[in-house]
Amino acid sequence: MVGHGDEQAPLCDASSVRTGLDSGRRTPAIVAVAAALLAATLLAARASFGPAPLRPGDAMARNVVASKATLVVGEQAVPSVSSDTVSSKTSVGPFGIRWGPDVFGGGAIYEPTRGSRHTSTTLFCFSVAMTSSEVGLMRSQFHHRAGIFQCDGARVYGGEPLSLQPGNERAPRIIPHAMPPSTHSQFGFYCNWEIFAKVLDLIFLDGAFKQFDVVVKVDPDTVFFPARLQARLAVRRPAEEPWYLANSNCSHLPVPGGKGYITMQGPLEVFSRGMLQRFGQADRASDCVLTPNETLMAGEDMYLDRCMHWLGGHRLLDLDLVRACPQTEQDPAPNGVPDPSCTQDAMPAYHPYKDVDGWNTCHRGSSRRDQRDRFLAS
Repeated sequence: MVGHGDEQAPLCDASSVRTGLDSGRRTPAIVAVAAALLAATLLAARASFGPAPLRPGDAMARNVVASKATLVVGEQAVPSVSSDTVSSKTSVGPFGIRWGPDVFGGGAIYEPTRGSRHTSTTLFCFSVAMTSSEVGLMRSQFHHRAGIFQCDGARVYGGEPLSLQPGNERAPRIIPHAMPPSTHSQFGFYCNWEIFAKVLDLIFLDGAFKQFDVVVKVDPDTVFFPARLQARLAVRRPAEEPWYLANSNCSHLPVPGGKGYITMQGPLEVFSRGMLQRFGQADRASDCVLTPNETLMAGEDMYLDRCMHWLGGHRLLDLDLVRACPQTEQDPAPNGVPDPSCTQDAMPAYHPYKDVDGWNTCHRGSSRRDQRDRFLAS
């Protein structure tokens, strides 16, 4: 996820989730006042930003829908809910954010990843760098030709057309666009879903993604190994079909039901070419409706996870994509990083590594593990 500051807080960050989510210590009145103040702040920020729709009539980024609106979930219409209107089938968690199977169709919340074997899978990878530390991470990765720069196609988006290698006129630049504001709410969430919806629109309108099988969004502070992801995608569904991967089982999320809630987490988001095609063509102002509270607090992973499903995308399960759940009281780790050297396994991605030295240490450690494994297998 991307915020204004150098620090980023993924949705499953235990420390950020705990901030302001201890409902036992807050009264409903305090929560209501805080939500109202947050709404006023965000609306003011949006007013100063100025709406800049990519297509005529694209009001997706500015619609806040009343609680009696309707969500489209596959072939089934499900009433939307606000913080004070709870459907009998939909669980509403802290601050009016919906959770539970009904958000994803009323039955199983994911499908098996079943598919056919493919001899190759081409990756179009992108990152969004909005802060100086994120730009520094992307420049280091480009210098070492690591991370997304080992994909078949790669682009970096952001607010300014900065070079990824200053002094080299032939080096690629960050693709700039006026981005909506990202708000770090007092509840510990980055509200940045509009930024990534805008970036996906840019990618869709550009059309270069159509040359590749799979689209991969990678956070700048995610240590990413494309070849490992391609190996996991050797058996997959066709690229033309709309599908995406639910990749996290962060058991400490404060949601109704408690443990083991499957989500798509932002450090590594994987979806098919067909899924992005459908996302770009959809009328998301009516098909991907958030409640008012969700609009104020949703990160891009929460928004995309829901929207892609509501658009008919197949929500597939793969919990071996990213080592991303930070420390918990039961599983402490330094600075929320499970393994600074990244040698405990061979995941496609590790998160979060927010400075260049930490990112490079993780990448080197995991790369050496690959070399050792190849040596032992020879």
